[in-house]
Order: sequence, then C-alpha cells, then structure tokens
Amino acid sequence: MGSKEIARKRIVSLIEETYETYKEFEDSLGLKRNTVTEWKRGVSTFLEILPEIADALGVTTDYLLGHKSAEKNKTVPIIGRIQAGYPIESFEGTYGKIRIPDDEKPNSELFALEVVGDSMMPIVMEGDIIICERTEPNRANGKICVVTIDGESTLKKLKADSSGVTLIPLNPLYKEIHYTKHEVITKDFKVNGVVIESIRKFE
Repeated sequence: MGSKEIARKRIVSLIEETYETYKEFEDSLGLKRNTVTEWKRGVSTFLEILPEIADALGVTTDYLLGHKSAEKNKTVPIIGRIQAGYPIESFEGTYGKIRIPDDEKPNSELFALEVVGDSMMPIVMEGDIIICERTEPNRANGKICVVTIDGESTLKKLKADSSGVTLIPLNPLYKEIHYTKHEVITKDFKVNGVVIESIRKFE
C-alpha cells in the first residue's frame, strides 16, 4: 500500500475518531461540504493541505503517510472546561478529543479539560488543555487536581492533612480555600483527577 493510500485511510479514520461529523472537520479547515466523503472514495486529493490536516488531527504528516519512525498517538476526550479560579458549576459533555502519545499512562483512564482563569499560572495558563488521570483521592495529595465541591469544580493544588483539605492556587492574587474534615464529607468533596500534562496552544 502506497503512502497516499495509507494517508487517505488514516485521515478518514482519525476524523471519525476525533470529530462528531465530517462537516465539523470540514468547517474547521474551511473545506467545502462532502470533501471528506470524496477523500474516502478516493476521488479527490488532499496532499496539498496535508500539514493543515495533520495539525487539525493532532498528528504529524509522517504518521499520516505511514512512516515507521512517526510517533503513534491515542485520543483523550475533552469533556468540558475547568475554572482555574473560584469553583463554578461542574463540567459536563464532550467537546472533541486531543491526541497524545500511546505510551503516556497506557493503563490509566484519562480525560482532558480546557482551562479558564489564571489562578494556576504560571504552571497552567488560561486556554491550556490539561490531561488528567482518574485516581484514588489518597494519591492526589500535593498534586494539581480537578476537584468538585457541592457540584462545583475547580483546578487547584491539593493539600490534605489532619485538619482537612486545602485547595492552593499558584497565583498569589488568589487565596487558599480550606475545608474541614466535616465539610469534606458534608459538601460531597470529590477528586475527579490529577493533572499529568498541560498542553499550550500558541496562536
């Protein structure tokens, strides 16, 4: 199978994995309607915009062309936005996917969120996509976590001790938030995941 045929199959497969519809992908690149269907049938070419396609799908052109040295990726669902500030209504839904290397936490359940707010700067900035690993609360101490309190979610460094739980911002303009052991129980405090990577997009 030639490189062009490999690329055609991989492009269509990745579009189907990453986007809800062909139209959503076509709109993201300003393509005319049914372009992906024509690629799928092999009746039109895509090579002239291969770099743009690779960027939209989160892979390299080498990977699309089937080069053995190219890094393989897997998709992680972006399930919403997370407030890096004061807790707001919890995230929900699916807002596309992001691709990361296959060997990154291969046996873990991962999810991604877009960051809103600046309480965790300079480590995590507004607009970053954070990759999170679902884990047990006792493994989250001292780490940057996505937590939910009474149905409202926030992104903070978590510190747990005998007095309860403290949510710590990295931006000095924000104050720490402390919950006693009693509040942790009564306010339905949950650790949704631990941040393992922050991906920054530069315009």
